[in-house]
Amino acid sequence: LVPTDAGLELLPAIQSVFDKLDDAFAGLRQSADRRSGRLSLATSPLLAATLVPSLLASFLKDHQAVRVELHLPVNAIAEAVRSGQVDFGVCTADADVPDLVSTVLYQDSLMLACLPSHPLAAQREVRWADLVGEKLALLTRGAGLRSLVEQGFAAHHETVEPAFEVSQVTTAVGLVEAGLAVSILPSYALARARSVGVVQVPLVAPVVDRNIVALTAPQRKLTAASEAFLGHFKSC
Repeated sequence: LVPTDAGLELLPAIQSVFDKLDDAFAGLRQSADRRSGRLSLATSPLLAATLVPSLLASFLKDHQAVRVELHLPVNAIAEAVRSGQVDFGVCTADADVPDLVSTVLYQDSLMLACLPSHPLAAQREVRWADLVGEKLALLTRGAGLRSLVEQGFAAHHETVEPAFEVSQVTTAVGLVEAGLAVSILPSYALARARSVGVVQVPLVAPVVDRNIVALTAPQRKLTAASEAFLGHFKSC
């Protein structure tokens, strides 16, 4: 078949119509993929018990057909991403992982955790220097959170001598609840503790932030559901 001159003139307009239809159907498919499919992530037990559940709850309101797989590979989140066991990891940016892509999702500041009856509880903010001499419950040396605490005290040329060294944040919160110590923890870790009477007071001079990041493998494309969840995480 050979088009006529009139057909040749009409052809670009017809092609444009079909291109727009293709784009429209592609958009519908992507929208459907974001609202269904699989979401597989690895995170830490602390994040799985505090920050992640509320984000999943708000995300699944608009993505009810998404199937969620939540893995808790203690100290092996990066390896779970490398091996393809999960689509991505959500963790604190305590160490550099050069072979994976690290994207900041959330930034939190360290807070003083204490009982409402503690003299510092009524202050709007507390300086690190004000904690010198307090009985502190801190994570053990080598933990990323402990390094940040030492950084805060180092700004005042102070060394850290905790009354209690623990391996879990929940243990530190328990010591605070019992009135045995105060602690320095990220705000998200205290979300549940507030319901049992532990208060948090911002620490300043300096303000010490902690980043929550997504770890992804550069050679693998994320599922549409995973991309949608990470976008939701960053927007909250």
